[in-house]
Amino acid sequence: MGYYDEILETIQTLLAENSFVKANELIDQELNMPYVPLQFENELHKLKLICQQEMPDNHHFDLNLLEEYLNGSKKQSLIAIDQLSKLNVRNYLDMIDDFLKRSEDDSINGLLIDIMIEQQINEPLTVYKDGICYDFIPSALVRPSQAESYQLAADILNNLLMSYPSLQKMAQQLLIEVFFKALPLSFENEESMILALTIIHHVCVLMDDLDIYHDIVEKNNLQNVKIQPNIM
Repeated sequence: MGYYDEILETIQTLLAENSFVKANELIDQELNMPYVPLQFENELHKLKLICQQEMPDNHHFDLNLLEEYLNGSKKQSLIAIDQLSKLNVRNYLDMIDDFLKRSEDDSINGLLIDIMIEQQINEPLTVYKDGICYDFIPSALVRPSQAESYQLAADILNNLLMSYPSLQKMAQQLLIEVFFKALPLSFENEESMILALTIIHHVCVLMDDLDIYHDIVEKNNLQNVKIQPNIM
């Protein structure tokens, strides 16, 4: 085990022992070294966010670091979102609102909006999708996994893919992703069949096996359902 692996293991041990102050001190010590490998630095920042969240003196949580990660790479954004999901996002609405107004990543935006729906945020926010401005209040929205149209589409996918279990998991994962990416918009119940069949078509294209798609369409008499690839 190398030096950097040992440091990370030590920090993990301190966190497991709830020694957050000591872990934070060790992290700061390593970050202040003249040379810090990029991968090691990223891991330290991730652990620092966790550490600061757990420390009793929570008001010292590093907002600048959280904002830096949210506006960083996709991986860093996901780390920041994971931390925000454990915090009271009401304390970070200015940062989130500013991010949503600039971000073009619908998946990341959807994850942030979902957190705010879950925490019943009543303040108005703004997000842009394909150049169109949408003002919304999170508490007025429904989380993707609780939307009736999602449940209907999920049931349709399970029924249509009953003979193709290897495709079911991929299709269900794509379905929830589509609903997250759509936020703050959603789908009508009447769109569930179109949505499900569009996802099946997309999965079959990815698997390079459109014969399965055509087989499903024919067996279930779905020739008149027009898929909408643009929703993917």
